[in-house]
Amino acid sequence: GFELGYDYARENGWDFEITYRQEPRDYTTPLSPGVEQDHDYSRLAATVGHGLGANWKVEFDVATSTRDYDFRHAHIADGSFSNILLTYDYTDVGVSFKHDVNKKLKMSYGYAMTQRTDNNVGYNDYDLTEFALGARYDFTNWLSLKAKLAAWQQDYPNAWNFDCDPTACPALTEHKSADGTT
Repeated sequence: GFELGYDYARENGWDFEITYRQEPRDYTTPLSPGVEQDHDYSRLAATVGHGLGANWKVEFDVATSTRDYDFRHAHIADGSFSNILLTYDYTDVGVSFKHDVNKKLKMSYGYAMTQRTDNNVGYNDYDLTEFALGARYDFTNWLSLKAKLAAWQQDYPNAWNFDCDPTACPALTEHKSADGTT
């Protein structure tokens, strides 16, 4: 694969970065037996940052990415597979505050949201929200320690499909809420 990037820093405290990544992800041994994981991955991301005083910075991030599977099929509403090959599309947005506590210790505080959609009926869609606290301590020019503490909530709006035993329930032709009502 390959990655292209451009970053630009202005003297007035603003900086900008954009990256594009494209790579084939081919696995010689499947991670799960019977589940094909080979796919093409692409990602376009942008970050805009601005200094807030001498030791603080705020950054805004946005990205879109795709996982296009070579042989893995999408699910239909009853949980069985369709003849459509699976594609996941991701949209990410976030904001973070970075603080240089001193020359050796850097802290970051962030909030991010991710939305994943599949290309069929949304069987594997999810929304993810994350709060994170990060730290980096530079012992020397070549040795650093990084740590991250994160809390997240992941919601599958179509999760009711996962609880449906295909032998016990008929094919679902309309969207139902998590409590089974239409």
